Amino acid sequence: ASSWIADATVQKLYPDQIMISVVARAPFALWQLDGRIQVIAADGRVIVDHLDARFQHLPLLVGKGAGERAREIVGLLGDHPDVAKVVRAAVLVAERRWTLVLKNGIDVRLPDTDLDRAMVDLAHLDGERRLMTRDVTMIDMRIPGRVTVRLSEDAMKAHEAALKERDRERARRRACRGLHRVGAA
Repeated sequence: ASSWIADATVQKLYPDQIMISVVARAPFALWQLDGRIQVIAADGRVIVDHLDARFQHLPLLVGKGAGERAREIVGLLGDHPDVAKVVRAAVLVAERRWTLVLKNGIDVRLPDTDLDRAMVDLAHLDGERRLMTRDVTMIDMRIPGRVTVRLSEDAMKAHEAALKERDRERARRRACRGLHRVGAA
């Protein structure tokens, strides 16, 4: 009946002994559902129904169905330690796909399928362009072969200002070329 026990066997050894074997469940991840955080085993079974300081180092999974799919996402993060070290939580969206919430607040929306390819691409983009440390709020990888980012408000304002400056510079150059042509004629 104990949630910590995965399996127990009792054997009678004649003439006067009993042998009891117990296999305990190992804490695997934290699972947050409806505001409650529970400690779960690798198979998704709840071991402890409250958060204890001993388990704070475990990966945090959020959402309905995330407990049952714990092995999938924890294994994936284990295969990509450069990404895993910046992940605060993995959120299962609509029991279908994962969104990684990074420690700096960026959401990384992963596709429904081919998660390993998406993680390889994310690690590559971060290594090449420092994508996970840029001034963005969201990295969307749900469409294969395409990555979309949402800039933060400050980054968007700076981007818009740069575009306006570029347009002003282009207009100034066109005006100078026009004057240059008129003077040459």
